Amino acid sequence: MSLDDGMATAPDLARMYGVPIGTIYRWASIDGWERTSPRHRPVRYRRGDADKSYFDRRASA
Repeated sequence: MSLDDGMATAPDLARMYGVPIGTIYRWASIDGWERTSPRHRPVRYRRGDADKSYFDRRASA
């Protein structure tokens, strides 16, 4: 995982937030996270989008 560019893979985010990887994919889809092009593997998501989704859901729990 590279924190330098503000992007992370779904498995990295799942470990970071302590949630199943499917939850990361669902949040990314529902909340419209910015991501790298599907032709780049592995796909990486913007950490700021992930943080917002995580903290928004945590605050409403």
